[in-house]
Amino acid sequence: MTRAAHIGIVLAVAQGICGGGFSAWADDKDEALRLLDEGDALLRKGRPADALAKYQQAYNTVRSPKLYYPIAKAEVELGRYLDALAHFQQILVEVEPGSAKDAQLLADSEAQIEELKAKIGMLSLDVSPEGASVSVDGVELGNAPLADAVPLLPGAHTYRVNNWDLVDSSAQYIVGPHVRDDWSLLKKLAASTLLWERRIAIIATWMTVRRRRGTLRWRR
Repeated sequence: MTRAAHIGIVLAVAQGICGGGFSAWADDKDEALRLLDEGDALLRKGRPADALAKYQQAYNTVRSPKLYYPIAKAEVELGRYLDALAHFQQILVEVEPGSAKDAQLLADSEAQIEELKAKIGMLSLDVSPEGASVSVDGVELGNAPLADAVPLLPGAHTYRVNNWDLVDSSAQYIVGPHVRDDWSLLKKLAASTLLWERRIAIIATWMTVRRRRGTLRWRR
């Protein structure tokens, strides 16, 4: 996006908020334009990290969602594809096609999203039961069913599904056979600081209890 387009976007936001003109906001607008100009110059010089800092300062000055576009472009140059994807998607959520420039911004953002999807993976999770808490790489995504696929960079990832009903209905069958004859895993789970793992330890013993009625003893 050219500097002229940047200026047009910020001016459109300023005019929509200020109406007849408000001096404090005018100063903020001028400062945002200056920061955008500096960011563009830095990006042309191959300094995307410094450009990103300027774009973020511009956004913090006027809080226009349209400024996510230069921010996302700098993030692409830095290889921060997930951050860029999130910012392009946020444009589609927050910006309305009120003018030709806005419509072009939305169209450009959609095109950028499609280009980014070729560089990352989109993970679709079909989780049962509904209501289970889902996290990927330690980041909580919400409860099943998830509405959208999860964008991920290539590589190894860890996902977790947490649900009391899931633990109660499966632990004795999945973990139970492993602790039936070797209690080292059971002791490790029982001593865990995680509530979920202690719960698994409790439920996993049910298979052993059923198979060894009257002979079950806890040995340290």
